[in-house]
Amino acid sequence: MKYRGHSIYSRFNVGTIADYTGGDRDKLRSYMTGKGLETPRDVWLANLYAFLDIKIDAGHQWHQVIRQQAYEDDADLFIYHVGASYMAFCKPQSASDEWLLTENVYSIFEGPSTGEPAISCLAAWSSLERSCAEGYQDSLEAYANPEAATSLLQDLPIAQSSNAYASVTNYSPDDRFTFRCFELRPAHVNLINGLLLEEGLGTSGIAYKNGTAAAKAIKLFLENTTRGLKSIERSDSPRLEYLATLEKALQTLGGTATTVLPAPIISVCVNSMK
Repeated sequence: MKYRGHSIYSRFNVGTIADYTGGDRDKLRSYMTGKGLETPRDVWLANLYAFLDIKIDAGHQWHQVIRQQAYEDDADLFIYHVGASYMAFCKPQSASDEWLLTENVYSIFEGPSTGEPAISCLAAWSSLERSCAEGYQDSLEAYANPEAATSLLQDLPIAQSSNAYASVTNYSPDDRFTFRCFELRPAHVNLINGLLLEEGLGTSGIAYKNGTAAAKAIKLFLENTTRGLKSIERSDSPRLEYLATLEKALQTLGGTATTVLPAPIISVCVNSMK
């Protein structure tokens, strides 16, 4: 689902390899030639089919198969996400809370930003095994400032699925696992809804069931002062129009709030002069 998202799709959504701006253009050009693919978009689509069709075996033979069937860089990304994360089901603890669903909710993930102030979004950290400190440290190295990188959902109370074994040595196709549905406190629900709204820029709709709960979520987001959220880089930023639209949506739901912008993240540039 992440691979279907805007950030990855837009990387490939160009007419020719000459229009591709990724740092791996030469490698991608060679791959396209070898596979007989005409555009980077064809690579994205072929990769997507490969990810959907791959048969994942307990012995991890699928690692080599997917590297042969998909573009290697993206195949390795797929292997990482399948092997270093797990799925967790969550629901609001309070009956008065609910999840908002933005159009891009399925592809929001946590990771270092490219070009804009980096903040943590959804809990990729929480999806790693808590004992896997080395894997967590490796994930921080991609940030411009690893020492300052953290997860806003570091304390999310989730865990891996359970099984009937006291210990696991080998997995088989007949294994059965039990998934819990974790109840999240209002603070976590509000935070997740706020992050979804943060990433809703550029989408055209938000789905909700309960208008009161939706109004609460939007109001809390607009008034949130967490540094890094609602960052405005320039006076004509499309985010300003987006925030104004959320204010109007809140009024439609019977609420009211004025957007509060957090303290800006200031970048200092030093120019050398001759």
